[in-house]
Amino acid sequence: MANPEDAKVVGECQFLGLEREGMTPTTNPNVVGVGIGRKTVRGMSSEDLALKVYVKQKVHPLLVKDGLVIPDEVEGFPTDVEEAPWEAFRSGISR
Repeated sequence: MANPEDAKVVGECQFLGLEREGMTPTTNPNVVGVGIGRKTVRGMSSEDLALKVYVKQKVHPLLVKDGLVIPDEVEGFPTDVEEAPWEAFRSGISR
């Protein structure tokens, strides 16, 4: 479990850098949500806290359009891109 001070710092990072880095649903259509959690490396949870960016479809950065790549870090904190389950973003799609 993260200690409260770590969560506070990462939370501040989230609000300071997300929009500027293009990581909101209004600036990046693949982003469906963000959060804070342990970074996942090769399917295993690590001890490192990260800014979690949930996307509709996770693809290799070389295949992402310019300007839409999620950066490796925001305000000095690592990011962790995860593909969100369909249910997580289904309600945000126009009918």
